[in-house]
Amino acid sequence: MLAAGTRLGRYEVLFPIASGGMATVYAARAWGEGRFRKPVALKVPLPTPTAAARPPTMAGGIWENGRSG
Repeated sequence: MLAAGTRLGRYEVLFPIASGGMATVYAARAWGEGRFRKPVALKVPLPTPTAAARPPTMAGGIWENGRSG
């Protein structure tokens, strides 16, 4: 879990929303030029298990989920 106030590039984590088997979703704030700020949902994939332990379609599912949102 990321702590409130953690910066990931131009995003600042505010609080966790939900966590599942493949990722954690956080409420965050996007920072831009000047004083631009925008609330966003930030999805952070969980560390991947070893190749032997993960199903073959797990990585593909993460990318498909990200593209569909």
